Amino acid sequence: MPIEESKQLVLHWREELWNKQNVNVLEELCNPDYVGYPAGIPEPVQGREALKQLFAAYLAALDTRVTVEFVIVEGDMVAIRDTNWARHTGEY
Repeated sequence: MPIEESKQLVLHWREELWNKQNVNVLEELCNPDYVGYPAGIPEPVQGREALKQLFAAYLAALDTRVTVEFVIVEGDMVAIRDTNWARHTGEY
């Protein structure tokens, strides 16, 4: 994947998921067989649908804003520094 495309993919994730609270973007950006180990979650999150449910719960409970400070892309790796703001507004 070209460097600029990699960078835009990460920025798209941040904007759509966190700022626009669009969990459906995971249909586009996440493999159906996703397995992840988020901090604070005792069991692995298995599958895209489970990840969507987890993010939906987060976003229902939090008012969030993510501001990207800078992005570094080298080869097939992307590193991002951002500022995250969140206010607990609902039940979690």
